[in-house]
Amino acid sequence: MNFKQILLPISFALSLTAFGQKPVAKPDSTVKKAPVEYSKIIPASAIGQDGLFNVRQVDQKWFFEIPDSLLGRYLLAVTRYVTTPQGFGSFGGEKVNEQTLYFQKGNNNNLFLKGVVYRQEAKSLDGPIFQAMMQSQESPIVASFDIKAKNPVTGNYV
Repeated sequence: MNFKQILLPISFALSLTAFGQKPVAKPDSTVKKAPVEYSKIIPASAIGQDGLFNVRQVDQKWFFEIPDSLLGRYLLAVTRYVTTPQGFGSFGGEKVNEQTLYFQKGNNNNLFLKGVVYRQEAKSLDGPIFQAMMQSQESPIVASFDIKAKNPVTGNYV
């Protein structure tokens, strides 16, 4: 018997066991995340600034407090250069980007920041063409934030 004829079946049998993987137990990803008490996330010593939505800084982390009244409302975000280097081709104060955004509450204790995409138009806002157009497009998710807590005084999502 030839050496190759013996070596080929043995290497084939050994290669079958080499690719086997042990199953890894995965944690249940459908467990809902529950919000924590507000004072555990945002202590009284937190640095904050109030505005359209409140911003809090705890150590090196930043938290937004988004009110219910802001969910689903369009926000216009305009990005401008403050200063630019010489020879950059743009100047300080020049507009870089303009985008319409809105917050939407998700299913698993999270908030989505979604962007509005204006690519299609309809002449009438109540006809079947407008309804079909709105159902055929979905706003992309720009960012997703976990809801860590709810402010007991204002009801804002943190």
